[in-house]
Amino acid sequence: MQEILVFLGVLASLTPAPAAGPTSSDLTALENQKDQPQETAPGAPRPFDHQRAGWQIGAAMAGGVIWYQTQIELNKLDFDFGRTFSDQWRRLATTDGYRFDDNNLTLNVGHAFMGSAYHQFARSNGGGLGEALLFDFLTSTTWELLVEHREVLSLNDTVTTSLGGVALGESLFQMGEFFARSRPTFRNRALMGLLSPARAVAWLTGQAPRPASAGFDRAGLAADASHDFSLEVGGEQDLEPDATTSTPWRAKARLDLELVNVAEYDRPGEARRRARGGEFTRIEAVYSGDREQRRQAFVASRASLWGHYRQRTEEGDRGLLGHATFVGSSTAFELDSTDLGERHDFLAAFHLLGPAVDSTLYRDAWRLRLAADLAPNFAMVRPFALHPRTGAEAGMKSTLVAHGYYYALGVSGAARLEATVRQLEAGVILGLSHFDSIEGLDRHQYAYTSPTGIPHAAIINDGNIVDDRLKMRLYSETPLLRTRAKLGVSLDYQRRSGTLADVAHADHDLRWGVHARYAM
Repeated sequence: MQEILVFLGVLASLTPAPAAGPTSSDLTALENQKDQPQETAPGAPRPFDHQRAGWQIGAAMAGGVIWYQTQIELNKLDFDFGRTFSDQWRRLATTDGYRFDDNNLTLNVGHAFMGSAYHQFARSNGGGLGEALLFDFLTSTTWELLVEHREVLSLNDTVTTSLGGVALGESLFQMGEFFARSRPTFRNRALMGLLSPARAVAWLTGQAPRPASAGFDRAGLAADASHDFSLEVGGEQDLEPDATTSTPWRAKARLDLELVNVAEYDRPGEARRRARGGEFTRIEAVYSGDREQRRQAFVASRASLWGHYRQRTEEGDRGLLGHATFVGSSTAFELDSTDLGERHDFLAAFHLLGPAVDSTLYRDAWRLRLAADLAPNFAMVRPFALHPRTGAEAGMKSTLVAHGYYYALGVSGAARLEATVRQLEAGVILGLSHFDSIEGLDRHQYAYTSPTGIPHAAIINDGNIVDDRLKMRLYSETPLLRTRAKLGVSLDYQRRSGTLADVAHADHDLRWGVHARYAM
């Protein structure tokens, strides 16, 4: 794909403008190409420099090795195999070596951010999605095989670093590339480096960003893509307050970054092309709380993968007429930490490859957009049925006993419906998730004593754990005079339920809020 895009870009730059109008051969060629799918995309692609990407990823891994060796006393707690032929054979050739580890949440979720860095190194050096995924997997496997050769080959680390690296890394890479194509101001270069550090490394080592061929908008941002970057600030209040509510109102902030890497989107024109990844990207961050405690911290990213995009729009009397639709696949990542009554809810979910659709309908002053996706997921979840005062019992899953979470497989679905008429906007966002624990692959499934002399008891109560979550948000916004700011109201609802052995618990949370949103 990269070679095709390079050829088209070079061809476009070398083609001279016609002097006196098209010839008969030109008309014949245009007629033959009229119904062919278009393969253009924002930014001028480069061939994949896999050697440069390999050196950069190797340097990042070297830093990890230095940390691992300087913290060897801490890492000895995870040693389950000796440096003997028999132990290494048992590690690689039997199921004893392929397990879920029992590290803390911070460390295990952090592997997704490392995978994101590996993914960006490959993408910043011209690699496609498939090549970046391969680099993520090979890097993670090399670390598990060689650096941590006295530990189990962690299944969760492999999934989180490779597939989770795509879910998080692709969104950050696309955002970083957008600011790299924008006007070379201090702001844009700083945002490029913040969102995509690998792109900053490429810039500092001689790969200067290429400006957007379509130029820049009034804000100095690349004009070859459509963006909606906004910041909301306001407050929220429980509609069903209880004894744990410390103050009537809590402060709330939301950062929403959306990027559509299709030059024709939200403009009059026709397009029909294969999507190669990153055409629809979104990053969200939400925080709410008061002086006494945090109520919610939420981070999510979503990126389209492969699919097909088609658009046919034209100018109407008061806006666009027509439609624009993407049908294909997507991936996503979410990290959610919320206090619900006496329970602290936490989950980190990696939505793997699944079907997705993003369709916009234009009817003059009206604009209606629906985005939906469905995906299997791998997650680390704090059981909602686990009471924080009693905790897990001895003999349960080792992550549950030591750190209060478990590994799960499941499925998640999300839908977003937005309606806009002139400057008025309203929408509904819905999310459903189901998580089911994984049994039989715990690091301590059987009793043993590690080579360092640490005894480990066997798992005797490897019971099934189930958690479900429903989230819904309703909102409406109206312009604030003739500025880019809008005033809005919202209603947020969340229901959580879970079962652990013979214990079941469910609770819900209903809040309303007001906010001011500024869009760039």
